[in-house]
Amino acid sequence: MSSTRQCGRIFRQGKVIAGIVAIAIVAVVLVLTIPLADNAVSDNDVVPDKNVAATVNGAEIMQEDVAEMQELYAAHDMPISEEQALEQLIMQKLLYQEAEQEGYVPTEEGAEEQLKAQLAMMEMTMEEFQEQLEVQGLSYEEQLEDFRAQLAIQDYLDDALQVPEVTEEDAREFYEAWKHQFPEEQEPPHFEELKSEIIMHLEQQKQQEAIVPFIEELRAKADIEYM
Repeated sequence: MSSTRQCGRIFRQGKVIAGIVAIAIVAVVLVLTIPLADNAVSDNDVVPDKNVAATVNGAEIMQEDVAEMQELYAAHDMPISEEQALEQLIMQKLLYQEAEQEGYVPTEEGAEEQLKAQLAMMEMTMEEFQEQLEVQGLSYEEQLEDFRAQLAIQDYLDDALQVPEVTEEDAREFYEAWKHQFPEEQEPPHFEELKSEIIMHLEQQKQQEAIVPFIEELRAKADIEYM
């Protein structure tokens, strides 16, 4: 995939949080076990706006956002239901609200500088990125706001999550267990060749373990209403 296509895909998604891919996996597990609230409306109740899927501490999540999240997963061959997509968005809304409250949202100028740095890593200029957005009919301002939210959540989680450090001993233990499962007729790669990948894998694993109770705690104290 070219850097241009890759960049367009990354920032069009908007809701993918750089550096915490593991959270998306955990969220899918969470939404499979979290029942939705009873949405029945009595004759005396006010009929809610059908375009609003849910509110999180008063902030609205729209049905179109839910559909976009489903499209995002479908594009990665990971189809999810409307309910699962909604729970993903609720999780993200909760995380952003916490990050905003704790002062983790960067300035627009700061976010642009980090965006330029990420684009440079993909050998793409800001002008090329904006041209790609224009071709796709997307607003640069909206994409920048999404990116600011991503940065805020990432920085907040970096500080808030208590993730145990992965040691070289942990990595070697994982390697030895994996090596014993390797076909006898083949020579497995040496530990040093795989060390960085193993450590990254174990870090993501530990992050997943830490995020589950963290998200549950946020949900417990939040005011979440399903429409």
